[in-house]
Amino acid sequence: MNKPKSCNASTLRRLPRAQWQMYAFFLWLGLIVLGWIAWLLIPDYRRFWIHGFAPQWWKIQRMLTGWISFSVGDLGYIGLLLWGLWQVFAFIRDWMKHGLHLQTWGRPLLRMAVVISLMYGWFQLGWGFAYLLPRVQQSFQLSLQPYSDAELRELAQWLASATNAYYVPIKPDAKKQPVLYFREYIAPGAVKAYAQLHQQGWLAAYSHTSLKPSLFWAAMNYMGIEGYYNPFTGEAQVNTDIPPVLLPFVTCHEIAHQMGFAQEYAANFVGFLAATHAADSLFRYSAYLDMLLYACNSLRHSRQQGDSLFLHRIWEHLLPGVKQDIHRIYAYEQAYAGPADRLMMHVYDAFLKANHQRRGIHSYQQVIALLIQYRRQLKVRA
Repeated sequence: MNKPKSCNASTLRRLPRAQWQMYAFFLWLGLIVLGWIAWLLIPDYRRFWIHGFAPQWWKIQRMLTGWISFSVGDLGYIGLLLWGLWQVFAFIRDWMKHGLHLQTWGRPLLRMAVVISLMYGWFQLGWGFAYLLPRVQQSFQLSLQPYSDAELRELAQWLASATNAYYVPIKPDAKKQPVLYFREYIAPGAVKAYAQLHQQGWLAAYSHTSLKPSLFWAAMNYMGIEGYYNPFTGEAQVNTDIPPVLLPFVTCHEIAHQMGFAQEYAANFVGFLAATHAADSLFRYSAYLDMLLYACNSLRHSRQQGDSLFLHRIWEHLLPGVKQDIHRIYAYEQAYAGPADRLMMHVYDAFLKANHQRRGIHSYQQVIALLIQYRRQLKVRA
């Protein structure tokens, strides 16, 4: 009588590599599905993810990457790109040698599917659920509520006055040595700003810094990217080639992502709070100037009668140094505007909408609604 075969170690070792990849693919997909089911149906799992797993996972990521001077995530993306190009080359080579049949295109597709599923699972289980959290409402009792034209104008006037009040000329070495300027001045200043925000009871402490100048700064210029958070490594990447006046606020914005504020309007608001609570006037100036540009953009697109004249009056009351900085920002944007910028905006718009930010790329602009709510709170306290 034949003895039934058992699934022992030697049997497993004889499984073809493609079969292992298929097993890993379906196992990982099952884990992702279970994660979504648990998130949607089990409140205890949501509480565990929000208060237990996620903050500790983000902190561990920063601990692992923060001590490394260069961007680990950027190198990972380069490696992924090279791997993808190699897969395309191998596919074309096999096609030319053996013709187009199931084995020729099946194996590369399976490898791609495994890698994509691994990346998506890592992203969703370790970060993606943060897009579903109303963190600003929970932390600051603020929500996206409608506002009047009068409130928008009042906000713009307040931001313009504060921008003038905190105006600081940019140091000459900021543009000559941008990476050194970022590492020695901007990054430590942003960490101090969040420490100040924590001391005043606004947020939990920010620990284990992982702030990096991006290796892709040249490409980011053409794609219109000032900075980004890498959910796979926990690093906050900053494009150090942008106008130096924007660096303080952009860095505070990316730290807000590291602390779990996934929505762009939420990161804008938290970054604004941190920068405006900093002891360094440059951080306050950078934040007020950036939000002033958002407010003016809202007024420019509101099409209300008299807004053009109102914007002209705001411009006339700005300090000459502030006007020069705004000219530099717009000159920088115009210098790199083009097809790559427009394509990236469409891609990122789709990404944000896929992650429950219904207004896509325009979700950045929603910070105006939060700022108006914040102003209402300040008036009530006063």
